[in-house]
Amino acid sequence: EIEIPVAIDNIDQLEEDGECPESGCVHKDDSVSGKWEIESNKTGKDWKAKYKSKKDAKAALRAYHASK
Repeated sequence: EIEIPVAIDNIDQLEEDGECPESGCVHKDDSVSGKWEIESNKTGKDWKAKYKSKKDAKAALRAYHASK
């Protein structure tokens, strides 16, 4: 069975201190209309990939953690 970090349930929520949970954050890209992106929890930078929907971005983040 694939183990996914507990914080993955909150990937679209910033923690109270403004930082991403361990799994990363999914949020709407301000510079690209209608696109979603993932912010790295390690670097604080956005992934280069952009997604058409929040669902697609979450799926990509889950796949990333599942491949570890």
